[in-house]
Amino acid sequence: MGTKIINDTKKFLKCLWDYQEDSKSSKAAVGYEDDIEIQMVDKASGNPLQGIWTGHLPVLVCQKAVPKHDVEEETAEDSLPGEPLLHSEEAGPLPLSVMKARQLVSWYCMAQNPNMPQWASWAGQGVALYPLWVRCDMSDPEGTGWLGADTVRTGGKVTAVNLHTVTCKGPAVGKSSHVTMEELTRAHKSRHHTSAVSAVLFS
Repeated sequence: MGTKIINDTKKFLKCLWDYQEDSKSSKAAVGYEDDIEIQMVDKASGNPLQGIWTGHLPVLVCQKAVPKHDVEEETAEDSLPGEPLLHSEEAGPLPLSVMKARQLVSWYCMAQNPNMPQWASWAGQGVALYPLWVRCDMSDPEGTGWLGADTVRTGGKVTAVNLHTVTCKGPAVGKSSHVTMEELTRAHKSRHHTSAVSAVLFS
């Protein structure tokens, strides 16, 4: 395994472990590199995975960091006449590319693998990471919205890693994508031939 991959993995994992330990006192999001934000969520803190993930542990969510806009840079002289000044508004969470998400989940899985001697010193700390979920931009053909991984523990040791993928094809566009009642009735009749059934009753 390449030295760069091991070093990048250790850097990411150190960030996760430090954040997991520090989160006992503060749950504020932390940055990794320049463009990734890691946030811990649980049932009490507006979980974006509600309905997808029902685990009892807090979850580490990775997503693209919201870019900071400097409002003071733009003044009335800089804007065009009749154009309102732009103010930074609270932007929602931003997804990472699917390739970057796969890389982060891969690093998480490598570190949790008990059969890899490269991670013996990390695994020796006895700390299992909380489940990791990465918000994706759905740019792949499957429309991947989330990638997740969590550890399976037996007798206090990590024995496996479960991988999760949440995909979405997106909203239906246009009326042509919906089946009308007439089309549904025709399809039903073509599959199920109606036969005349008559009942003769005697009294």
